[in-house]
Amino acid sequence: MKLTSLGLSGADFDSLAAGAARPETYRLLRNGQLTKRFLQLRALADDTAVAHPEVRQHIALLTAVQRTDATAVTMVLGHPQVGAWLSHCLRRLHTTTDADDVPLGVVVGQIAAVAAAAAIRAGHPAEVTVPLRRGEVMLPTLGVAHLADENAFDPATIRIEPAGTVVRMGDRTVAIPPDPSGDAPGWRGLRRLHASADGRTIVADLDDLSPHRDTLEPLAVRASTAELARWQDLLERSWALLVSSHPRHAGLAGESLRSLIPLADLPALASASITSNDAFGAVFLTRPADEEKFATTLVHELFHSMLNAVLELIPLHRASGNELLYSPWRDDPRPLVGILHGAYSFMGVGDFWRRRQENGDDRESRFEFLRTRGEVEVALHTLTQSDLLTDEGVRFVRAMSAKVASWPNPDLPDDATSAADDVTDHWLRWRLLNLHPDAAEIDALAAAWHHADDRRLDLDAVGDTIRPVARTQFSGERGRVRARQIQLRDPALFRRIVDGRAERPAEATPADIAYVAGDWAVAIDRYERQLVEHPDRAEQWAGLALACRRNGDEDGARVLTSRPEVVRALHRAVRSAGPVELARWLGVRSAVRVPAR
Repeated sequence: MKLTSLGLSGADFDSLAAGAARPETYRLLRNGQLTKRFLQLRALADDTAVAHPEVRQHIALLTAVQRTDATAVTMVLGHPQVGAWLSHCLRRLHTTTDADDVPLGVVVGQIAAVAAAAAIRAGHPAEVTVPLRRGEVMLPTLGVAHLADENAFDPATIRIEPAGTVVRMGDRTVAIPPDPSGDAPGWRGLRRLHASADGRTIVADLDDLSPHRDTLEPLAVRASTAELARWQDLLERSWALLVSSHPRHAGLAGESLRSLIPLADLPALASASITSNDAFGAVFLTRPADEEKFATTLVHELFHSMLNAVLELIPLHRASGNELLYSPWRDDPRPLVGILHGAYSFMGVGDFWRRRQENGDDRESRFEFLRTRGEVEVALHTLTQSDLLTDEGVRFVRAMSAKVASWPNPDLPDDATSAADDVTDHWLRWRLLNLHPDAAEIDALAAAWHHADDRRLDLDAVGDTIRPVARTQFSGERGRVRARQIQLRDPALFRRIVDGRAERPAEATPADIAYVAGDWAVAIDRYERQLVEHPDRAEQWAGLALACRRNGDEDGARVLTSRPEVVRALHRAVRSAGPVELARWLGVRSAVRVPAR
């Protein structure tokens, strides 16, 4: 495929791959998404020509508005909720994948609301009939008119005149206020957040209204005035940080972001964020804890969005079938495209931390940079070993690899070791969560233990079966990571926690605190005690492995840091021996090959 046929030069493509895209290059991707929306509208008109001929009338209204105010049409069609609706609607027409209890005619009929929203923005007089969706009419980019109870799917009329716009159903009328972002009787406006710093501005909806924002649940309820103010304050602080730390990323984020879609807090996760290929320009997220988390979330999701747009234009990989691979950022195995997305998005985050640690004496930024770089390097190694990349995919990954290789190596041996341990920590937990050793081989090892068999053992012969961990079993924020964050951000507080003079974080166990404090022997003892009570917990097994390695226990650490799932399975079969005792026995009697990540 020739890149030039898509409007991308080779230099544009390489700069995108290296995370150094110019705003003009990003606009090419955004224009590609707008073209996709027009193609989807054409497909919708063709697919509904017989059953829903009114669709063509509403598209004709859009065309008429475009002749006088193309910006209004672009603003509405380019909005994430319109992309989400179009994709959902086309899937409903052809499959049962997105089936729900909203009648298909109502889903298709939302084209009327799209056309009406563009006409309202352009001041184009019109009268449009639109079916209620659960008693409401959602006008993209504007807000929601509430006219009936949630079981209602009756038609309503939208009348757009120079004097204003009203929505009617029977004797119920809702007038859209002059500033549609504000609330009024029967009307909830789509509110906007904005921030400026050093001449750069970002503007985004806080979309807590759209019925098409259900990519990830649970969604947050309508934000209160106080909650809206918290989001506004966070955006202002994070935007100032992003502009000062990484102006290039800030420029692209300002171009890309259209909607922030709040998620309710997820009990199993400290935070969550996601982008949807259907809703280009939207970020679904729980409210970040601070401006640094918000800034890195914006960068992370920006890179996901850019890669989604690239993949719709240029195939970077072939179908991967059932192949599942290790990802340094997920508890479950992922397909190749998931590894590519992770590597690309965290390359963006890593570059943010690189700039942060270069611009100041911030130990936490240096640690985050080192850890993120290590994770990205693991993922890039997986990608370069794959035979599923297309020629363009190989070029893309090579440009990513060159970018990461150009990053400096801070002369911080202690932090580098701790960051490398963090990367290994996740890999160990992933093996413990997803890999299940052959039961017959474990029985043979248990028999050898019970009979004091001194023969050499071949751990390479112990095969593993991948059984992906269920999402409900994801471990959430790791205790050692939380303890490390406190140690880096507030060393005095961490010392008080170690001494028992301050409360330890709920995520971290006493063993985690000892490990991060460098009390390896104490950590080993505590992890072993925890495994007596909870012998299957991946978090404790991974901590034990790392503590043994740091404590110089070569025989035990060699097996625990390469095949932790084998040691755990053997421990289940031989409960009379402790985890470290079994690991040392395996280490002495076997040559262990460290599996590739």
